Amino acid sequence: MSHPNDLTTNETPLTDNNDNDHPHVNVPQRGERFGTMSSETATLDEPAVPKNKPTATTDLYFIPIPRYLRYNPDSPPHFGLYLNVLFGLASTFCLLLLSPLGDLVRRRPLILLLAFLAAALTIGLPLTSSIIVFEVLSFFIGAMSVVPQILMPFAADLAPPERRASALSIVLAGLLLGVLIARVLAGIIANFASWRIVYWLAFGLQTGILGLLYFMLPDFPAKNEHMTYGGILYSMAKFTVTEPLLIQSLLVNMASMACFTNFWVTLTFLLGGPPYNYSTLVIGLFGLVGMVGVAMAPVVGRIIDRVIPWLATVIATFGSLIFYSIQTGAGGINIAAVIIACFGIDVFRQTQQVSLTTAVFGLDANARSRLNAVLIISVRT
Repeated sequence: MSHPNDLTTNETPLTDNNDNDHPHVNVPQRGERFGTMSSETATLDEPAVPKNKPTATTDLYFIPIPRYLRYNPDSPPHFGLYLNVLFGLASTFCLLLLSPLGDLVRRRPLILLLAFLAAALTIGLPLTSSIIVFEVLSFFIGAMSVVPQILMPFAADLAPPERRASALSIVLAGLLLGVLIARVLAGIIANFASWRIVYWLAFGLQTGILGLLYFMLPDFPAKNEHMTYGGILYSMAKFTVTEPLLIQSLLVNMASMACFTNFWVTLTFLLGGPPYNYSTLVIGLFGLVGMVGVAMAPVVGRIIDRVIPWLATVIATFGSLIFYSIQTGAGGINIAAVIIACFGIDVFRQTQQVSLTTAVFGLDANARSRLNAVLIISVRT
């Protein structure tokens, strides 16, 4: 998207494209259930859910929860069709200090509060003419935009073990689609109209998603009420040096994401120079190729559900090497090679992420938000 050149400053303004990925919509389905377990009988595969505890009826102590979304220990929510859509759309960026709160407090009010704050702050972006205000708002919007990082472990809690990878792949697909669609739309809009329109669109979408979340996101009890916020952060650091599986996943994630990011960043220079010489608009539309790869998420999830996660990671790594080789050898010769590489690299990078997350989430069902936060940090490193 274009930069806000009309902001009052003597410097060249730099803006972040923050809030263009948004949540998907969902309502609990009937069918399989993963079961309700007390803290005494909880296992590493299922989160501990306290029994005989009063059911929450309000969010933030004053907003009523619709009756059909209140937690019922006799019929707990699970990851069904509607939740796939809701969690897939709710995709933004993660912050270290907020996403672990999913292991400490009820996630429904936490998600609603963060979505409201992000939407409210977005109003200021198209209205301001000050670069300083714009940058401050962008920072706080990014800080509030951790919804997908809370939804991923939430989806893992709600999904039965045999469908956990499928649930995670839907959420991750929503995150990636949000980023890709945002880039394409922002580029098109900013090319033909004011950049401010992009942020008005973001505000409208966020407000709509907030309404969908309120009416369709189920409530679920807090998992670690005996812990403190400081204890949560300390345990995160402890996991990174005491869990071999997590450490291995972090190393694979960092190396894989470095290659993935390098590919997409340098692709702009390849397509903008000879022999292609594509315009900025055409280069932006290459995000559509990535969307096709992301659309393979349901297939990827089903495959991972049927194999050992580490086997899926190894296969995805070799598959990525093949498509990186195609790009290296023929990317500057024929555009077909670039398109094929874009598709294959997206599919196998997604496979790596889902398989690694599935494996790590099996370490401790009551620490999935913290484990996910550590994984995301490795992706952003």
